[in-house]
Amino acid sequence: MSRERRAFARRAERDAVRFLKKQGYRILARNFSCPVGELDVVALRDQVVSFVEVKAKSGMSNHPEDTVDSRKRRQLARVADYFVHAKHLEDLPCQFDVVAVNYDLQDQPHISHFPDAFEHG
Repeated sequence: MSRERRAFARRAERDAVRFLKKQGYRILARNFSCPVGELDVVALRDQVVSFVEVKAKSGMSNHPEDTVDSRKRRQLARVADYFVHAKHLEDLPCQFDVVAVNYDLQDQPHISHFPDAFEHG
């Protein structure tokens, strides 16, 4: 990944985290990495753990949330299982969310949150 792309992804994650905090989420982890993969954001609200995939694009016509395909979902589920067991969160319900960050022509973020966007496994 190029330096510019990494900077763009970090910015989108910062904007997504800021949005989630305003919605009442407590951030448990950012860029959680383990042997089976990485999670962008792990957040908690109302005793529900949300594994959040952040997707970002420039230009309002794009739909970054559509890029979370079945392969990516399976990978996220494996990393989420690892996280749940490592952090001893087995007693809490979990869900997978997508936060789509679209940057308009003035470079302003437009954020859409898709809670419980797909099923585990």
